[in-house]
Amino acid sequence: HIRGRLVVIASLFLIAMGILEQSKIFPQLDNAFFVELGIVCELMTFSVGLGYITRLHYNEKHKAELLYLEQLLANEKLRSEQTEKLEALVNQRTEELKYQKEQVEQKNNENELLLSEVHHRVKNNLQVVSSLLNLQEKSIKNQEAKIAIRQGRERIRSLELVHKLLYRKHSYGSIEMKDYISQLASGLSDSFGAGYENTRINIAFPKLLVDIDTAIPLGLILNELLVNALKHARQTDKTLEIEIDLRTTEGKLMLRVSDNGVGSSSEIEKSDSFGLRIIRALVRQLEGELTISDTLGLSYVILFKPVNQKIKEHESIDSGR
Repeated sequence: HIRGRLVVIASLFLIAMGILEQSKIFPQLDNAFFVELGIVCELMTFSVGLGYITRLHYNEKHKAELLYLEQLLANEKLRSEQTEKLEALVNQRTEELKYQKEQVEQKNNENELLLSEVHHRVKNNLQVVSSLLNLQEKSIKNQEAKIAIRQGRERIRSLELVHKLLYRKHSYGSIEMKDYISQLASGLSDSFGAGYENTRINIAFPKLLVDIDTAIPLGLILNELLVNALKHARQTDKTLEIEIDLRTTEGKLMLRVSDNGVGSSSEIEKSDSFGLRIIRALVRQLEGELTISDTLGLSYVILFKPVNQKIKEHESIDSGR
């Protein structure tokens, strides 16, 4: 609107000067004077208008810059508030997770303590039962009854040994089988009076961690096989050698127990002894396969999958009793 008014005023100056020049009101003045005056007035009008418009643009630019700065400050303030809120939420969540972690750790510690106490009490109870059977064995005169009680006591000891190792190692989900079998074989050998001079039990396989649900039936199977070898495979003219091998093969566990004593696989297959019934029942429990051969002494091979598929094989391999 201002620009239009200035144009109109400038045009009126030119028209007015033209009228004055044509009217000859001032004859003493040159005709070019009015034209020049009109042009000068028009230029002055446009100059004033240009300055005014420039001032308007400057003010608008200044207002726009102030508005932009205000918007930046508002955005920065909003961002700062959002950042503070987000940091507060993160800190709150961090504290919640820290508290939850402490609760879980406390619960795990309580559960481990409870499991430790359970295994300790089970071990103690099995020791009491074993001691009672030992006392009962000493008071019985019948030889067959004494042998039966002794075998029952050794089965209980194999279970006791599992809980003993779990309690001692503070590992409540798995058993290191090399250590377990070594202690089991040593205890059975001493119990049956088979000294080092005429009996050698070789345990030559990698260290294996096996879940407890597999270790317990496996320990009972080994107990029966070792008892059978110590009872029936002994020969007076040479050292009895029993070899125990346990290793992984294609995702399964393979247990092999062999000896150099007397024994026939056909007789074992036909046998209906209590120990063999226990072995077969435990093999079925493990969903495994039992193979008996007598090519170079009597050999039992059991192939099965661990119950919970928890097998960890160590690199080191030792041998010896």
